[in-house]
Amino acid sequence: MKPKISVVIVSDYGSGDAKGWNDLRETLTALAQQDYQGPVEYLLVESSAFASEVPADLTDLLPGLTTIFFDVESSYALKNEGAKVAKAELIGVLDGDFAPDAGWVRCLVKTFDEFPDAAVVSGRTIYRSSSVTERIIGLLSRGYLDRGVAGPTDSIANNNAGFTREALLAPPFPG
Repeated sequence: MKPKISVVIVSDYGSGDAKGWNDLRETLTALAQQDYQGPVEYLLVESSAFASEVPADLTDLLPGLTTIFFDVESSYALKNEGAKVAKAELIGVLDGDFAPDAGWVRCLVKTFDEFPDAAVVSGRTIYRSSSVTERIIGLLSRGYLDRGVAGPTDSIANNNAGFTREALLAPPFPG
């Protein structure tokens, strides 16, 4: 059965180091706890440069996870490549240092179902970290987009969001 949504996971900061892999473990564990009941395709998209370094336990954390390697390095290029091979018409793009709430996939799909003309769905992102610096960076990187209420907007975040295939691939992320 074709999935309703594909989730492209990109480890864009700290790929190849212990912190990056541990962040990714938290992300994959959170995805395994999603409450969405439909089929989901999960794609871990990584640079070929790290193919031999990916910890073996990652696939155990999220059943059905497919790991794909591309000869690109930037997070935007990895997201673009992942979107090209994703099977679903809805594509969630998730950074590997963000552990989504259990309803993340369900909310994306529900919002697209309720608003069929929407091209992108982006919500509030809260990074769970004990580091004040990481929390402030998370706020600064997305806070200016948060209008404080749900509804149409002219601004979106390019991570931790859902896109229609058409919106994501034409034009793709820069880089």
